Amino acid sequence: VSKNIELGIAALRGEKGPVYDRIVLNAGLVDHLLGCPGAEDALSAMERAREAIDSGKALKRLMAYIKATHQMK
Repeated sequence: VSKNIELGIAALRGEKGPVYDRIVLNAGLVDHLLGCPGAEDALSAMERAREAIDSGKALKRLMAYIKATHQMK
């Protein structure tokens, strides 16, 4: 499990590779299927996911979520 966490965090830091690609694919398709604004087609949705990861926004959002959920305990 910890290896998967490390790989996921590395991908969210922008490290390219299969894990990064999988996160982009999953995030993009979920946004598209949910009908999120800007994700009207799968390719646009995946580009938005790439931008969120590459800008650091995705990792920042994840870390804020982790912090918030730990404060709830």
